[in-house]
Amino acid sequence: MTFCPGCGTQTEPNWQVCPKCGYKLNDGSQPTTSPPPIIYNTSQQSESNTYGIEALVFAILGFIIFPIIGSILGIVFGIKGKDKDDNPSYAQFGLVLGIIGLACWLIFGFAIISFFVTLLTLMGPTY
Repeated sequence: MTFCPGCGTQTEPNWQVCPKCGYKLNDGSQPTTSPPPIIYNTSQQSESNTYGIEALVFAILGFIIFPIIGSILGIVFGIKGKDKDDNPSYAQFGLVLGIIGLACWLIFGFAIISFFVTLLTLMGPTY
C-alpha cells in the first residue's frame, strides 16, 4: 500500500500521477509507504454561531420568562444568523421556535381577552 507524498491519498504502485492532487508519483524516487503527517491549520477561526445561539436562547426564554419580547428577539437574531453564521442551523431553529412562541402567546392573549369580553357581555350592565 502506497500513499501520495503530496496529499496522502492511497495510490497504486503503477500509477504515474496522483488522481487527487496531480503529484508525479513515479519520478524515479521511492514511493512512500506511510501517509504524510497531518498538518492542522490553527490560524483558522472556529465556526461563528453567535446569532444562532442568541436566537435559540431568546426563543426559549420567550416561552418561559419574556413572553413576547423574547420571541421577537429570537426571530430577529434568527433572521440575522441565517445570513451571517457559519452554520445557520441554530439560527433556523431559533427563528422557528421564536415564531411558534410568538404565535402561542398571541393566541393565548387573544383567548384571555375574548374570555373577559364574553364574561363582561354575559354579566350585562349593572345599574
